[in-house]
Amino acid sequence: MAAINDLIARIQDPDLRQRIEKEVKELTKQKKFGLVFENHIPEMTLLYDYPISRGCKVIRKSDDDKKLSEDILWEVKTLVSR
Repeated sequence: MAAINDLIARIQDPDLRQRIEKEVKELTKQKKFGLVFENHIPEMTLLYDYPISRGCKVIRKSDDDKKLSEDILWEVKTLVSR
């Protein structure tokens, strides 16, 4: 960024220099430079035929049509045979 700012400072026309500085400032607000780690929600997929065991993450059948998210997940603690 320092190189861009140095080049902008060399612009003779004050109006043009000001407009370019403004546009570069707007771009740097939108675009992240360097190594970027994006925050995202972990992907989840329903596995209907997967065998359930202790420690598995499950959702209730009634929550099937809702958007998958951490707040509807349940962890299996015990299994009861019927």
